[in-house]
Amino acid sequence: MRYKNMAISATLAALFFNLIPASYAATPVVKIVKPSVLSVEVVGETVTIKWSSPKLPAKAYFEVELKSKGETPTVKVIRATTTSLSRVLIPYTNYSVRVKSKAIAKGAWSNSKGFTTLGSPVNNVNITETTHTAVAISWEPAVGATGYEVTLSNGVPKATQANEFTFSGLKPGVVERFSIRPISGVLKGVATPFFEFTTETTGPTNLFATLISTYSFTLNWNAMAGADSYNIYQDVTYLGNSKTTTFNVGSLAPGSTTNYAVQAVFGNAVTEASTKLEVTTVTETPVVPTISQVTSVSAIASWKINTNVSTYTVTLYDSSGTTVVATRSVNATLSSTTFTGLSPLTSYTVGLAEVYGAVTTNSSPLASFTTTKTDLAGLTITNIGTTTATLNWASNPSAVTYEVFRDGTSIATAITPSTFSYNFTAMAPGVSYKLGVRATYLSGTGATLRTDLQELSFTTLTDLSKAPINATSPVITLPYALNPIVGATLTATVGTWTAVPAVTSYTQQWQRSTDGGTSTFIDIAGATALTYVVTASDVGFPLRIRVSATNINGTGGPQASTATLAGAALYNVSLPTARGNFVKGQILEVSDGTWSSPYAITLSYQWFSAGSAISGAISSTYTLPDAQIGKVITVAVTASTINGAVTVTSPSRGTVLAVSNTVLPTISGSLRVGGTLTVAPGTWLNATTNTYQWQSSSDSSTWNAITGATSASRILASSEAGLYIRAQVFGNYTSGSAVDYQTTVYTAATAVVPANTVAAIATNSVIPVVTGAWIQGTTLSATTGTWSSNGTFTYQWQNMASGGTTWANITSSATSSTYLLAIGDAGKYVRVQVTNTNSSGAGVAYSAARSLVGTPYNTALPTISSGSGGVRIGTTHTVTNGTWSTGSTLTYAYQWQSSADDTSWANISSATSATFAPTFDLANLKLRVSVTATNDVSSATVTTDSIQGFLPPQPTAIPTIFDTSTVGSVITSTFGTWPGPTTSGFVYQWQKSTDGGLTWANISSATLTTYTILSADLGSRLRLQITLSTNTGSISEFSLPSKVISP
Repeated sequence: MRYKNMAISATLAALFFNLIPASYAATPVVKIVKPSVLSVEVVGETVTIKWSSPKLPAKAYFEVELKSKGETPTVKVIRATTTSLSRVLIPYTNYSVRVKSKAIAKGAWSNSKGFTTLGSPVNNVNITETTHTAVAISWEPAVGATGYEVTLSNGVPKATQANEFTFSGLKPGVVERFSIRPISGVLKGVATPFFEFTTETTGPTNLFATLISTYSFTLNWNAMAGADSYNIYQDVTYLGNSKTTTFNVGSLAPGSTTNYAVQAVFGNAVTEASTKLEVTTVTETPVVPTISQVTSVSAIASWKINTNVSTYTVTLYDSSGTTVVATRSVNATLSSTTFTGLSPLTSYTVGLAEVYGAVTTNSSPLASFTTTKTDLAGLTITNIGTTTATLNWASNPSAVTYEVFRDGTSIATAITPSTFSYNFTAMAPGVSYKLGVRATYLSGTGATLRTDLQELSFTTLTDLSKAPINATSPVITLPYALNPIVGATLTATVGTWTAVPAVTSYTQQWQRSTDGGTSTFIDIAGATALTYVVTASDVGFPLRIRVSATNINGTGGPQASTATLAGAALYNVSLPTARGNFVKGQILEVSDGTWSSPYAITLSYQWFSAGSAISGAISSTYTLPDAQIGKVITVAVTASTINGAVTVTSPSRGTVLAVSNTVLPTISGSLRVGGTLTVAPGTWLNATTNTYQWQSSSDSSTWNAITGATSASRILASSEAGLYIRAQVFGNYTSGSAVDYQTTVYTAATAVVPANTVAAIATNSVIPVVTGAWIQGTTLSATTGTWSSNGTFTYQWQNMASGGTTWANITSSATSSTYLLAIGDAGKYVRVQVTNTNSSGAGVAYSAARSLVGTPYNTALPTISSGSGGVRIGTTHTVTNGTWSTGSTLTYAYQWQSSADDTSWANISSATSATFAPTFDLANLKLRVSVTATNDVSSATVTTDSIQGFLPPQPTAIPTIFDTSTVGSVITSTFGTWPGPTTSGFVYQWQKSTDGGLTWANISSATLTTYTILSADLGSRLRLQITLSTNTGSISEFSLPSKVISP
C-alpha cells in the first residue's frame, strides 16, 4: 500500500509540474533562511517574542510555536507576518517557543527558548476597616496564585495565603502606603502600585463632670478601644495621665470656669484632643441678679448661666428684704424669670441661690427695684359723626375706676374698670376736639393714685359731598392661562380708595366688550360679585369689572379694571399623565388630563421616545419594548373642538427600566448564630434571574457586604452576633440585543443577631499551610490555619494527577499533620484537608495546591558575583545556580532583570545566560537574576538578591597621540577604548607641561580632539585629557606625553 501511494503521489506531481507555466518554471528558487529567536520578554501573563529573519517572499509567513511544559503539555501555533508577537498566556506556567518561516518550500525551525509566565497585579483592592492602630485590606483572588506578599511602605514583605490582610501596631494619624504581589510557589507576579491609607486620629468623646464642689470635680469620658491611657489638659496645661476613664481635678477656686480636654495614648502616639468641656465650680455666694424691663406690674430678674447647677431658686422680697412675696424654681438652662402681678410704684428686692443636687448655695446680695407708675394704652376714636364720637382704651389690670375728658374738662367720673369706651355726644359739626381718659389705682401701701391723662384729637364730619376717591383700579385675576376660559372663575379686587370717614360698602358690575376691549362695554346680567364664572357667551369677548365705593359722605366711582383678553372655549387645566410601570414589557396608559370647554372635545394621542415620535404609537396605551430601555417616554394629547385644537405633553417620569421590583424582598428563618436565614426575592417585573448579596451592620446605617454570602440562604456565623443583617436582591435581565441590566433592592434589616449561646461550627479564615520540599522521600508538614474557634483537629492528605479535577485520599493512614511523600505521589499535586470539630459539627479547610511532586525545590538562592572592582559598566558578572533538591537531572535557564525601586522588575533583553556585562542604560539601577530549574516533572523559578552601587566606567585602553611635535603642525589623539558610549559623551582638554611632565596646565580653548601647536608651546610637552561623565560618576584618562615641541 505504501508504494502504491508513492506512485500516485509521483503521478500527481508530474501532472502538477506539467501545468506550471513556463514563466514560473524559469523563476529561481528562493532560499529560506532559518529564523533566530532574539528575545522573550515576560510581563506578568503577557509575553513578547522577537526574532530575526531575512525578508520573506510575497505571501509567506512565520509560524510561532508556543509549547507549555508539564505532564500534559499544550502546543499553540500562531501565524505572523512580522518579526515580533505578543500574547496573554496562562499565569505561572513554563513555556518554550520557536519560530520557522513558511514559504513556498518548507522552512526550518529556529532555536527554542524557554520562559515562565508570572501573574498580573491583583484587582479590586479595598481598605475594609480603619482604626487608630490597625488597617484591614482585601482584594480579589488572583488566578493561579497560591499566596500573596503584602509590603507596607519600605518594609519587609509579609506573606499571606488569604486575599485579606490586617496591618496592626500602627500609630494614630499615620500615613502609610502598601502594595500587594501575587505569588505561586516561588514565582512572584507583578506587584500593584502603592495604595495610601491614614489611621484614625479622633480623640475621646462625651466628656462630662460629676461631683462638682467649690474646689474640685471628677472628669469623665467614654473609653476608646485599644488605648493604653489618657492625657488630661486644663486649657493647654497638662494635668496628668489616667489609665481609666475618670480623673479627679482639685485645687480649684470657687466659682472658677475652666476648659478641659482629653487625649488617648496608643503606645508612644496620641490622638487629637477631645472637644473641650467647660466646668464651673460651685460658688459660695452667687452674683447679684440683674433687674430689667420694669413696668408698673412686672419685672425680669436675670443672671449668667452656670452649666453645672441643677436649678436656680429666685426669691422676690419686699423692700426691706425680710418678707417673701414670691419664690421661683427655675430650670438650669434658663437665665431669667419674670415676676408679674406687682403693685405700681412699689419697691421690691430679689435674691438668687444656686442648687447643686442636694446642695444649695447662700443667697446672692439682694437686687432692688421699684415698679413704675401705671399708664393707659390703646386709645382710639371711632364712630366719628357730625356731632358724636366714641373714645376707646385698653384694659388696665390695676385700674379701680376710669375718668374721661373733652378738651381738658372732666365729662364722666367713676367709670367701672370693666368698661373700656365712652360715647361723646352734643358736639358741633366740623369742630376739632381733644378726647382723653385717665385711671385711678392703689399703690402698694394702699394710697389712691391716678395715671397721667392720655388724649387724642379729631374733627367731626362737616362735608357730606366728600365721597371716596379711587387711588388704584380694580385688578382681575385669572385662575389659569392668559385668556378667560369657559367655566373658569375670575376673581377681582375692589382697588384702593381714599375716604374720610372710611368706605362702608362697595358695589361691582362685570361687563363684556363688543369692540375688542377698546371703549364699548355692556353689563353682564347678574354679574355683581367680585367673582365671575366665564360662560360660552363670553367666547371671543374681553371682560372687565367696575367698582363703586360708598362712605357716609356718598358714593365714589365707578372705577373700571383693565380689560382681559378675549374669552376662549378650550384650555388644558391639568396635564395628562403616563400611568403604569416604566419597565420593559409593561403597558403604559395615558390619562386625558383635565380640559375646559363648553364644546365637545375629541382627543388623539402620540407617544414619544427621547423627544421623537414613535411610529404607530397613537393609541391611549403603549407597550414598552427592549428598544425603549434607558429612554424617556412621554405622550402628547391633542384636544380638538369645532373652534380649534390644543396639544399638551405629559411630564417626564424618568427613563424606562429593564427590570423593576414591585414588592420588596423579605427575610425569614432563625435569627441566631448558626441559624439559617432565607431571603424571598419579592415580586419583580421582567427579572429573568435573581442574585443575592448578604450584608451586615453594627448600627443599621452603614452596611458591609459579607464575603461569599451570595446565595438565597445564609447560615449566621458567630462573628455576626450583635449585628443587623439584611440582603441585597438583584433583578437581572438580558435584552434581545444581549445587553445585561440589573436593578438592586434591599430587604428590611433584621433585629440584632443575639449573642452566640451555642457553639457554632468553626469557620476558617486563613487556610492551612504546607511546608517542605515537594520531592519524593521528604516529609511535608501542615498547619491548622486560622479558625473562628478551636475544636479537635484531624488531617487527611490527598493527591490529584496533573491536569486532573478530582482529589482522592492518599491512604487511610495519611491522617497526621505530617506526610512522607511516596512513589505514588510523583508528578501529582498534594494537599491536606484539615477538619475542625466541635459540639455543633465539623468545619473543613484545604491547603493550596502548590507544585507537582518532584518539581525542583530551591534550598539556597543563587548569587551574583560582582567581578573585580565592584559593579561597573562593561564588567562581566556571573550568577550561580543556587542549591536545589530534586530527584532528577536539572537544566537551568537565566533571565537578568533591572529595577529602579527594587519592587517592579523588567527583563533585560537578550540577557539570558549565566554571565552578563551591564550597559550604560542600566547604570544606577538594581540588578538581579531569575534562575529557572527544570526537570522531567516541572520547573521552578527563584531570584537572586539584587545588586547595586555602580562605579564609574574605566577605559581598557588609554588615548594615543599621533605625535608631530613641531610648531604649526596639528596633533591628534584617539579616544582610547571605553565600555559603551560614543564620542558624544566625552569632554576633551589639551594640557601643557613646561617641567618635563611633573605638572600640567590646561591650554585655553583647546577642547577638540585635534590641536594646532603654537609657538608658545615650543620646548613643552603636550597631552590630551579625556573625561567621560555618566550618571554613575565621572572619570578622566590621559594620553602619554608628546615629545618636546620643536621649531
